[in-house]
Amino acid sequence: MFDLTSTAVAPWYVVPAEYKWFARIAVAKTAVKTLAKAITIAPPAVDPEVKLATQVLGSKELAVLGLLPPERADNEA
Repeated sequence: MFDLTSTAVAPWYVVPAEYKWFARIAVAKTAVKTLAKAITIAPPAVDPEVKLATQVLGSKELAVLGLLPPERADNEA
């Protein structure tokens, strides 16, 4: 059955289920590994306008725009 129904797009995984706690961990690990293949984790590119704003504006103005945490703006003032 596994040979006929498991494909590259939708593979089957066999999970030992004698102990529930172990089966749940195995399923969670498999899900994380499978989902991680399709997700690229990298910071987004910085918009040139935002980069320019950080060079021109002060820390309080950046905090008002949401580009800088308010506590950091208070410390720099």
